[in-house]
Amino acid sequence: MEIAEIQVDITSYCNSHCGGCIRNDRGGEAAVELTHLPLETFKKINFDTITKFFFNGAYGDFTMHPEAIDIIDSIPRHIICDFNTNGGARNVEWWTSLGNKLNEFDLARVTFSFDGIDTNHLYRRGVDMQRALAHAAAFIKATGMAEPKFRPGGYPEVKSGGMARWKMVVFEHNLHEVERASQLAKDMGFAAFELEESYAEKIRHKLYKNFDSHTAIRAVPPREHEWKIVRSNWPGDMNDGHPCSWRNQRKVQLDSWGNLWQCCFMPGIKTHPYYYRELMLFNLDINLNEHSFDDIINGEFMTQLFDEPLELCKTCKEWTA
Repeated sequence: MEIAEIQVDITSYCNSHCGGCIRNDRGGEAAVELTHLPLETFKKINFDTITKFFFNGAYGDFTMHPEAIDIIDSIPRHIICDFNTNGGARNVEWWTSLGNKLNEFDLARVTFSFDGIDTNHLYRRGVDMQRALAHAAAFIKATGMAEPKFRPGGYPEVKSGGMARWKMVVFEHNLHEVERASQLAKDMGFAAFELEESYAEKIRHKLYKNFDSHTAIRAVPPREHEWKIVRSNWPGDMNDGHPCSWRNQRKVQLDSWGNLWQCCFMPGIKTHPYYYRELMLFNLDINLNEHSFDDIINGEFMTQLFDEPLELCKTCKEWTA
């Protein structure tokens, strides 16, 4: 099977304690083993058919990996790279170096998940917003997007190299900040400002260390303040008729423990083993620390799983049958 896209979680460390994250207990203690994916393991990936990398942060923030820049440097420059971060870790110098590195790529984007300005800390607990904004500003300056030219319709001109996107999950507590955040993103040189609705009606944060308890309540995003990067600058979705969108688009997930999965939900076996017990029916020789990339991709797990899909897959939001 040829893989077109790989989503990677290079670390399970994170500087934030978000109540809706699977890696911790309602914004409290980490519920998973803390680890970094070894650089040498990452280098075992076969890039021959891959067109896009997404550093998705399912269990951690990629900036927490001590060798994050070295990992990025090992990726061929023609591959489109997409990153997701809360922006709060590291320092201005590090973010400048990241911007310089991503300018070597044909196209690369960092999504800063900023859920408000004065209210960002209510959901992304542990992130100093002023520090995160300074990091974003340093990254944008290094990529040369600090003074973007906006075309008719409000879309900025998209160049090659790195760019930044501001993505905001809208809750009742930050709804009043959407317009202000949109303008700040434009003033700073972000290439896009996008709004997202919370996946849950209520997300509860427990009392933990110096963080107060808090309930984040879903709100409807006001789309008139949203502006996006033109879609044609990103690889189009593939379609081979498979009901699983991941298989349809030939994507796989690599977790920070070195396991290659059919989708980004399956690493949930680390925190919710009962839900994923069907995976135990397979011979899970899927660890890149121990096996070659091609052997895993062409092995029993990857080639046979969706011939007889899991019962859980049929209830997944990515399943279209």
